[in-house]
Amino acid sequence: MVFEHAGENFNNYLNKNCENFNWLNGIKALHGIIEGLNEIHQKHMVHQIFHIGNILFRINSYGYSMLRISDMELCRKIDDIDETNIYGVMPYVAPEILKGNPYTQAL
Repeated sequence: MVFEHAGENFNNYLNKNCENFNWLNGIKALHGIIEGLNEIHQKHMVHQIFHIGNILFRINSYGYSMLRISDMELCRKIDDIDETNIYGVMPYVAPEILKGNPYTQAL
């Protein structure tokens, strides 16, 4: 299997480039993240371990930012979720899971 080189995670990128990361870059990045999550949700799936470390980021040779969502192995169909286990990194666990409810899909 061959994968596209996606650069580094978004957290590392921001730490290294915080001086050059302006509002326009932030809005573009947010748009890319929303598009990626929307694609997952359109397939009636949820990403059970979504956090800033799973957002891969790089600038391509044309100067455009490329965002990818990684760790898709814990992406599940909304009706095929293991409700007995909690997945995630504590600061990024979905609020409904912390309340003891099942994963939900964004509306």
